[in-house]
Amino acid sequence: MTRSAGNLDSRCYRMESGWKYDGSGTDYKKSNGDHMSCLICAGVAERIQCHGTWEERDCPACGRYRVSDALVLTQMEQGRIFDVSKTRIWLASKGKEVAIPAIEIHDALLLP
Repeated sequence: MTRSAGNLDSRCYRMESGWKYDGSGTDYKKSNGDHMSCLICAGVAERIQCHGTWEERDCPACGRYRVSDALVLTQMEQGRIFDVSKTRIWLASKGKEVAIPAIEIHDALLLP
């Protein structure tokens, strides 16, 4: 089961103007639109700045999603990658339940 990203959504999002609100009161930050690699397919993706223990990406092929920092570290330490097709299917399914699917370590569809 995935952790619902509902509580996190109010703390990190993009706005049309390029500014984002982090939920802390009056703290607005300019979204710099960093381009990074997609954590699933390794294509070009936009990195969404997010508070908490998450990495968030918006990939043209995989969509918008979050991956827990613990999972990212585990992948790096063990030299593992996501099964791209299975993960995209999983994200599409979870995207019907929550606005931004969040992949935690117990949800990972990894290949050695």
